Amino acid sequence: MFLGRRDKPHHERVSLKREAFVAEIPGSWTIFRTPCLRARLAYRTEHTVVIDDKGEFYDYFTPRNLEKPEIHGGFAFPDGAADAACEARIKEELTVTIRCLPFDAERPAERCISCGKPGQHRAVFAKAY
Repeated sequence: MFLGRRDKPHHERVSLKREAFVAEIPGSWTIFRTPCLRARLAYRTEHTVVIDDKGEFYDYFTPRNLEKPEIHGGFAFPDGAADAACEARIKEELTVTIRCLPFDAERPAERCISCGKPGQHRAVFAKAY
């Protein structure tokens, strides 16, 4: 069996017998997990914006070149979302969807970014590619 890490060059993988492979996995996972988690958290922080204005929200997700849209790769954390109908409208207009509903939002939802009604929850929106 071969053991290789995604964050290392392909030629750094090693061949191990089954018993050694099984014994090696827990330690390898611990070594790999910490830098990988740090990198993902840094990426999330760097690419997340808090947006409480509908115009800014739409500008954030509207491609500059409609004929050849750029890959966006960012997350928007708007004031709130009212209901499934608003989420569907945003998906139709911008092709973005809710990625998660954070448990640890710093403040509660106030108004829906789409319709302006009282928001039910704060949500992270992003495009899928």
